[in-house]
Amino acid sequence: NGKVCVVDGVAVDKVFSNGEQVYDRNLLLHSATWEKFGWWSQDGAKPVYNADKTEVTVTSTHGGPLLAKNDMSSVIPNDGDNVILSVEAKGTGTLTMNFRPNANDWIGEQRYTLTNNFKRYYFRFKWESGGTNGAIWYSSDSVAKPITMRKPKLVVSSVLNADWSPAPEDVLKGDITAPNNLVISQSYIK
Repeated sequence: NGKVCVVDGVAVDKVFSNGEQVYDRNLLLHSATWEKFGWWSQDGAKPVYNADKTEVTVTSTHGGPLLAKNDMSSVIPNDGDNVILSVEAKGTGTLTMNFRPNANDWIGEQRYTLTNNFKRYYFRFKWESGGTNGAIWYSSDSVAKPITMRKPKLVVSSVLNADWSPAPEDVLKGDITAPNNLVISQSYIK
């Protein structure tokens, strides 16, 4: 993201808290599970969660999880920032990812034919403020083919990174805006 993470005066490329990597800043809150994300479907199909809700299976011909502003951390990308949306997915259907900054526009689209093994898939785009309908992952087949997803991630970056990490807010203790814990504008974690 063009910034340096510094711990005790030393630049580092990864930071861990309670055993979870928290740098390469995932902007999605509660991304370890899917239960707090919205859902949309053109054919009325509902999401199917595994027991601990870390995975969601999409059975819709055209539908899936919806990412809205309330799913994001307090760190919002600036207009024009390079952003990468990613998710681990598997299945027999087609995974489509795109971003909708307002009710009338779509920004780009990335489609993948999935396999039966989990793999991380990516969608790069330039951020635009608004995001009334947010970013989405969805099935885009003419007949229902299951797609299972886990570990969603949204980062400000132009470099693909296969590692998933939670948003720092999900794992750090205390007030993360406090300078002795995390200074967001400097990507400084102490």
